Amino acid sequence: MLWLFLLVFTAIACGWLLGRFAVGASALPGGATAEYRQYFRGLNYLLNDRPDEAIATFVATLEVNKETFDTHLALGNLMRRKGNVEQAIRIHQNLLARPNLPPLQLQRAQLELARDYISAGLYDRAEKILQELVQSSEELRPICLRHLVEIYQAERDWTKAIETATRLMPRRNLFLSAPEPDPELDGAIAHFHCELAQHALDKNEFDGARAHLIQALIRDPKSVRASLLIGLLEYRTGHFQASIDALQKIPAQNPALIPEMLDTLRTCYDAVGRREQFVEYLRECLAHHASTRLVLAICEEIAHRDGAFAAANFLAEQMRARPTLRGLLNLISMQRDGARDESNFEVLQALLQKMSVGKPVYQCNHCGFAGRQIHWLCPSCKQWNTMQPIGGSEGD
Repeated sequence: MLWLFLLVFTAIACGWLLGRFAVGASALPGGATAEYRQYFRGLNYLLNDRPDEAIATFVATLEVNKETFDTHLALGNLMRRKGNVEQAIRIHQNLLARPNLPPLQLQRAQLELARDYISAGLYDRAEKILQELVQSSEELRPICLRHLVEIYQAERDWTKAIETATRLMPRRNLFLSAPEPDPELDGAIAHFHCELAQHALDKNEFDGARAHLIQALIRDPKSVRASLLIGLLEYRTGHFQASIDALQKIPAQNPALIPEMLDTLRTCYDAVGRREQFVEYLRECLAHHASTRLVLAICEEIAHRDGAFAAANFLAEQMRARPTLRGLLNLISMQRDGARDESNFEVLQALLQKMSVGKPVYQCNHCGFAGRQIHWLCPSCKQWNTMQPIGGSEGD
């Protein structure tokens, strides 16, 4: 971190010198002003690995004007990144107390103060500043709207999140071609509608849920979450074939998430008396999108129809072609049930179980966060639609 401080405070030195010359100060080396001595005192603190005291000294020494504004702004941002939000707030509030600064610089200081408040979890203060900036600054309007979406997402105010995110969407022009879509923003809005749909489903408000899910698929036709919720909605309202139709769109949306639909799909096929067609559909999916969870689902159906021995043979055949830790663990369990001497199987099974305990099942393809359950919003990087099943022999 020391090199980062040196870099920042080199910029501070330049800003300090610019500020002194801008107000007509005399030659610094000969004058040896109090400010000049304070500057070197701060530099001495920095070189002796006392960054907090160095920062305090520089803030006190470096006067605020339009030439040194960016230096103060960078210093406040550095404090926020270090986690010292209180000091960042103080620096940015100090900038706002200088009405002689140009309007754009004051607006930038407001934006950074709002970011400080977001980092501190003071969402109401940040929201107020950002809403003012949306009205007063055309240049900062898009980034302010995105921060407002971030706030409403953190507060789980999905209606405001939708309204604000929609304001970020490019407007159509009668004389120009249609604006370029923003998949990330569309995907986020689709998830906001899914959140509202889930809330409506929990309260058995099926019409409201359906309306939100239609909007989700309009925003993001590849939304697996919307298809899963539509499948659940149709199942709960007794429209089993409609549920099957909705769920069977998922392979085209994201084949890696096919296993997420299996429980509801099986129940619906049972309800319409077509269990065999369910097995045929699983085999078709497996032929195009190999997955251990699909293999195990087929094994369960084979065991139900033809017995455990036939299921074990099918699983053994699949593991020869594509071995995975989860598949082998299930195969050992099946073989053990039919063996006369279980001792060797117990040892092998215990070892594999030990290897598999705690293994993550899903991983974010944006930041690398991994976990054992799917998160539509990554808990680490706060990105939507980035969690995917882990492939390979230890995942899947």
